[in-house]
Amino acid sequence: MNVLHVASECSPFFKTGGLADVLGSLPKALIKQGINVSVILPKYGHLSDEWQNQLTLKKSFTVSVTWRNQYCGLEQFVDQGVTYYFIDNEYYFKRERLYGYLDEAERFTFFNHAVLSSLPFLDESPDLIHCHDWQSGLIPAYMKTGSVENPVPTVFTIHNLRYQGAFPLDVFRELLHFAPEHFAGLEMDGAINFLKGALVHSDRVTTVSPTYAQEIQTPAFGEGLHGLLHQERGKTRGILNGIDLEDFDPKTDPHVTYPYKHNQMEKRKNKQVIQRLFELPERKDIPLIAMVNRLVEEKGVPLLTQIAGELVTTENVQLAILGTGDPSLEDQLHHLASLHPHQISFKCVFAEPLARKLYAGADLFIMPSRFEPCGLSQMISLRYETVPIVRETGGLYDTIQSYNEEIGKGNGFSFTHYNAHDFLYTIKRALRFYRTEKEWENLLLNIYNSEVGWDVSAKQYTALYEEILGKRKVEA
Repeated sequence: MNVLHVASECSPFFKTGGLADVLGSLPKALIKQGINVSVILPKYGHLSDEWQNQLTLKKSFTVSVTWRNQYCGLEQFVDQGVTYYFIDNEYYFKRERLYGYLDEAERFTFFNHAVLSSLPFLDESPDLIHCHDWQSGLIPAYMKTGSVENPVPTVFTIHNLRYQGAFPLDVFRELLHFAPEHFAGLEMDGAINFLKGALVHSDRVTTVSPTYAQEIQTPAFGEGLHGLLHQERGKTRGILNGIDLEDFDPKTDPHVTYPYKHNQMEKRKNKQVIQRLFELPERKDIPLIAMVNRLVEEKGVPLLTQIAGELVTTENVQLAILGTGDPSLEDQLHHLASLHPHQISFKCVFAEPLARKLYAGADLFIMPSRFEPCGLSQMISLRYETVPIVRETGGLYDTIQSYNEEIGKGNGFSFTHYNAHDFLYTIKRALRFYRTEKEWENLLLNIYNSEVGWDVSAKQYTALYEEILGKRKVEA
């Protein structure tokens, strides 16, 4: 089976969030299932020389975006069994950032057209195309509307429904290669919506957790598309993301100062490293709570700013916070750190090496998201044997089971309602167990046995692909 993944970012080449991590690890897991996997993505201008020097030009050709004819170079290289293809066009992709430009509709329309134009030149013709997020959302629509000579089935994965690729109606006429009768399949609330086009036309839709698949069918989480998603629920599956267990391993991670596995003595040495880096008192006995996140409302940061002062004045605890985002939230965290310099430290940066050190050095990890399609941070936390505290939503609900001392089950702590009182209560509950050695050891044993890799989910994707291709053969 040949499967082509289409996405706008992929680790280690380009990354703004969890999408890149998924594209960096899922293909490798699928290869273990016997699938021949390739990935195609834009070649942004800041591709490092390390990767640039390994690329070879496969083919160059012209891509049409309505009346515009643009150069396209198809470049490739193979790494760990995965064939990576890059769409080269400096006009669209040699820019400072990956996203956020006024011509976003044209940039990613070109990308979709370029991917389709590249299909005859790939080493292996795909039996199925797996598209990710709105930036590849036109491909399922082109496949189903007779625009492609030899159409193949498509799977479309929603990584975050909030980002839909909605543009003015003129985009349909000026950029897209669709007959007028297909307008309704892309129009939503007076805009052309790339993500809607994918939902309507793909053979299957997946979300990055089972709970999120249910949540987005409701007005609270559906971002205006809940009606359509409910209508398409028969072809929608929730398949949980995983993490790369080789990449995220505290025993081999080069960023972890004192490598460890199931060894709290060595882990505590990493706590002292964090206390030094974050300029907190170096004390092994004080529980260290970490947050590594984008500082935005949806990640629950306002809950933290509401309770942080009370937490550190009523509990002997340290808070180490890493991330950037909303300037007002950054200011609030700076202010809290200035008021409580011996207990709260905030670094307004995002640096992967420092994040890895923080996962390794913390005792507890907080993730009070208002909504979370899947979340990878709680899985990384489990992998680094750091106890997560999360709100019960999306993938957080699917991966973290709140500790129950009566039966000794659970791999973290969670709260249901999005409010500061419940969040504070849950942190204090976790701290009580931290100070009860026997219960804490039992909780850590549960964490050691938590499954956070791709094995189960890769099998689910493989079964989904086989189901689609089997159904296609029957229909043929």
